Amino acid sequence: GRRIAATRSCLGDPWVLLGLGSILAAMGTVIPLSDNLRQYQPYRPWLLAAGVSMLVGSAALFAGKTRLKMAITTAGLCGMLAFQFLLWGYQSIAYLRTAKPIANKILALDLSAQTPVYLVGTHAPSLPFYLHRLVTQVAYRGELAMGIDAEPYKNISLPSVFAQQWQEDKQAVAVLSNRDFEYFRQFGTPMTVLFQGPRKTLVEKPQNAAQNAVGKVDASEQTARQ
Repeated sequence: GRRIAATRSCLGDPWVLLGLGSILAAMGTVIPLSDNLRQYQPYRPWLLAAGVSMLVGSAALFAGKTRLKMAITTAGLCGMLAFQFLLWGYQSIAYLRTAKPIANKILALDLSAQTPVYLVGTHAPSLPFYLHRLVTQVAYRGELAMGIDAEPYKNISLPSVFAQQWQEDKQAVAVLSNRDFEYFRQFGTPMTVLFQGPRKTLVEKPQNAAQNAVGKVDASEQTARQ
């Protein structure tokens, strides 16, 4: 603001808004063209709206050199509106991040307090909150590394150990990253899918599950280490 008041010029501001608006509009345009981005389709109208708002602000600055106050006011409102569009629209894809849909599925199972809930190859900080219970982290460290090092007995570090424990549990539920779900399914680990989202899969242990998958997972780990 001080720079504009002192120089009576917006200098590169129109170009900044033009660049940001073009990037947002391009992102909204690309989403339908990529299979990996299809999950963000609900966010697309909001990206386009934010991009258009930025472009309108840029146009106001380019065209308003003789009426600078009006141009700056218009650009400021357009910029604020663009960021509001991004914030409002994020609610349309909040399900990609929240664990609440999975937690609701688990709660509907009416599990006993002794039934273990595993979180495999992924992290969902809000899941224990929604479940009102602890979960066992499997094959994941990330930001939990310090806590895992302090209390390693609360964590399962190897997929083969989890597979063995899964077989021994009378009843169990697990939330896996989709990649890890495919990994265990490849080796025949008995799992019944209860819910699958863009990032995570919820499974339960079926009754009378077979025991032959544990050795396959263990052999795969040994091969990966060699």
